[in-house]
Amino acid sequence: MHVFVTHSLLHAAMIKLHSPFAFKDAISRQKALTSALSAATMAQDLEDVDIPFLDPIMGTCWTSVAEVLIQDSVGSAAAMNPEIHRIAHQLDVIILAMNRLGATLPLVGMFGSLLDLMFFTYVCFSLSSPQS
Repeated sequence: MHVFVTHSLLHAAMIKLHSPFAFKDAISRQKALTSALSAATMAQDLEDVDIPFLDPIMGTCWTSVAEVLIQDSVGSAAAMNPEIHRIAHQLDVIILAMNRLGATLPLVGMFGSLLDLMFFTYVCFSLSSPQS
């Protein structure tokens, strides 16, 4: 479990390092996205018996991951992204993991629900706004 948390912290650190530059630098954007997708893949492999033993810092790590996945899956450039279904699936994995951890740490579950609502709102807004 310590290895899982350590790798998750490393991915979250990469996200935090590259996110401020991601809006104007394609390399930073790709590095943040790659770290987010890697963290989500790791979260997908968690068993139910592992959840109660996770460190509470996972809520913060997964929030960073979800934010990157949401940012990458919305907007005009995302409509042309061939990986959009994979990104949306990995976002679902992270939100599910946060909700599962929410059974032990209710605050993490609440953040998972808020991130899910934020993604839903962005998707609805982007579908209803006129395309340029």
